[in-house]
Amino acid sequence: MAAPLKLICPIRGPLNAPAKSADGLKPSEEARRIDAINFLLAKGYPSGHIKVEATIKKFGHGGKNSFRADLAALDVPVQSINAKNADDLLAHAVLLGEVKRDHNSAAQAKDTQVEPLLDFAHREDCVALYWDDAEQRIHWREMHGGKRLKHEVPATTLPVFGTKIMVKPLTFSNIQPATSLLNVFRRIEDVLHSAAVDPEARYGVILQLLLAKLFDEHAHAGKPTEALTLQDFHAMGSKPSFALSGHGLSLWGSRSLD
Repeated sequence: MAAPLKLICPIRGPLNAPAKSADGLKPSEEARRIDAINFLLAKGYPSGHIKVEATIKKFGHGGKNSFRADLAALDVPVQSINAKNADDLLAHAVLLGEVKRDHNSAAQAKDTQVEPLLDFAHREDCVALYWDDAEQRIHWREMHGGKRLKHEVPATTLPVFGTKIMVKPLTFSNIQPATSLLNVFRRIEDVLHSAAVDPEARYGVILQLLLAKLFDEHAHAGKPTEALTLQDFHAMGSKPSFALSGHGLSLWGSRSLD
């Protein structure tokens, strides 16, 4: 029998946690967390500023129950504060992360775990990172005109450590290849199913989306810093009616795929 794969975390070193899920077919949640940590390190986040399994709120008598973030990134070294104290940690947390092994419960995880991370955050510049096998997003809030607005964009748009978060359109230079095309196809199929698109028509729609995406990326390969035509209008802060009107950037650009 082959020896089980060992995980090495860039923050904690060798781990006893398994590299594969119980069925042995997918990476474990701990492996996903290491992926998220490596992503932050590539963005310039110092390893000494990242806290794994950070308690950010305690509940009940004597604080027996707690709400945790899978990881937290601070503006100061973790060792320089009392990281076991939630208030001390949140005073310096610029990013709080939630990691899932797969995409099956993404919507629920965002509602019940990612959004509360921002509810508990003390800093206005704190962002929440959601990470699974098919989707990686960052969430944050800002005050505008007396209203608290929510933003959600792909994790690839997260700026380097120490830089304020800003909404920027995707460009050829900041997109990344999908780690699993099968998971991408499944997500699109789920959306089409929810929209009551006939099963026989779904594959034609998926093909249209893929061809449009390939054309858009090929057209911008020589202009890597120019905004792609196809954008997530929700992430850009545009209303659906504005996106459908063809003004500015939207998921479909300025024309229909029909």
